[in-house]
Amino acid sequence: MIMHWWKSAVILFIIAASTDFIDGFLARYLNQKTFLGACLDPVADKILICSSFCTLFFIRGEESAIPAWFIVFMIFKEIAQVLGALYLYKKQGLSNTIEAHVCGKIATVVHISCIIWLLCAHFFHTSYDSAIHTMFFAVMSCFMGISFLQYFFIWLYKIKHKVLSQ
Repeated sequence: MIMHWWKSAVILFIIAASTDFIDGFLARYLNQKTFLGACLDPVADKILICSSFCTLFFIRGEESAIPAWFIVFMIFKEIAQVLGALYLYKKQGLSNTIEAHVCGKIATVVHISCIIWLLCAHFFHTSYDSAIHTMFFAVMSCFMGISFLQYFFIWLYKIKHKVLSQ
């Protein structure tokens, strides 16, 4: 993206997103879930999505035009989630992770769709469509907020009741 090799960026991002989906599907389908995989998969998702949005933000082309408030909100939410999970792990020594919820999965799909849309806009030199742009960031922000609140209340419940994940 920094080199403006948009075709490569689109292809590599789609490959990265696809392999993440395939890896998760195969782990569930073949019952090959591990604690390490459950910890690393969301971290890999966070790195892929955050680094893509931040890079597009700093490029600052009309095609991406990512609002600064969105970057701040996204980074705050991701850091808070990681710190919350680490706190829960340290406080209770949980050997299992908190399962992903529907809103979190939907937020990830919307993030990935938006990044692909932004990359394609650069690659195809399409004009800026403010309605689609506004819709993507509004939907992503809503799902990010709902997802964060779900995890936050799960953490509070587990801390208060000292519940171990099954």
